[in-house]
Amino acid sequence: MVKSTAHRQLEALKWRMPLASEQLYYLDNLQRGYEGEREFKKFVDSYIGESAVTMTDFTFSVDGTVRQIDAFIIFNDAVIIFEVKNYQGDYLFKNGEFYNTKYRDKIKSPIDQLDYTAILLKRLFKRIDIHIPIKSYVVFIGEDFHLYEAPRDLNIVMRSQLPKFLNELRLTYRHADENTMKFVDTLNEFKHLEERRLHIDYSYDSLKKSLFCSDDGGELTLNNRTYYKCPKCNKKTSIEDVVLQAILDFYTLFPEKKLTISNLYNFTGGKISKYHYRKLLKKNFKRLGNGRSVHYSVDKILE
Repeated sequence: MVKSTAHRQLEALKWRMPLASEQLYYLDNLQRGYEGEREFKKFVDSYIGESAVTMTDFTFSVDGTVRQIDAFIIFNDAVIIFEVKNYQGDYLFKNGEFYNTKYRDKIKSPIDQLDYTAILLKRLFKRIDIHIPIKSYVVFIGEDFHLYEAPRDLNIVMRSQLPKFLNELRLTYRHADENTMKFVDTLNEFKHLEERRLHIDYSYDSLKKSLFCSDDGGELTLNNRTYYKCPKCNKKTSIEDVVLQAILDFYTLFPEKKLTISNLYNFTGGKISKYHYRKLLKKNFKRLGNGRSVHYSVDKILE
């Protein structure tokens, strides 16, 4: 699964410049959401497998309204869409609304949000002449999540219910076949590819140039020419992973700049050798130009 552009932006900036408290809060929410969706995908892979086609982070637009679906499970005779919430703690369902009991705050109903998404998706299906029923469920993936006073007829699935729920889906619907794959190809033609970038005031010169531990921001050092180590938490990271993360961070923050060995070397304060950049760029990216004009293009995000 690939993180959103906004998520990657904030991660790349977190240790390179001071972020406002609301930006750090948003990053924390994005990270929890991403981890929840990854966890849900593991359940689906285990209990659905190749019985259906699974799609994640599908964004589409209808009549100018852009909606994002956390996950699809596509069978031959049904499409199941999911909103995955990685909430923790105690919540209350009362009069059709969700409340966080700790802060006594009412939160946006994920059921209402998903219902509206399903309406728009049905509208899209009708326009492209697809006649497959759509069902929708909210999945609460958090291990420490509890929802009180929720009626049984709500389209919600708790983490502990997922194995049984997914098995029942697999046994209820016809498994994916060639027609399903054709449907998926058609659906992908309507995927909304443009991602929203955050408007944050930064420049190349204003950012700190170094390598940082993703966990605590410690400046990484090369050990025995085999791995990088964080001096704060002692976490070890392979050279390849560090190099690829540096490339991803540079590309995310400065998509308008050419991806060159010189630009990357300076971006990380000379802490990664040009040899390692050259080796990994040649292996993972497309080379363009010749001589001093050599640079590389990113066809897909590596994570």
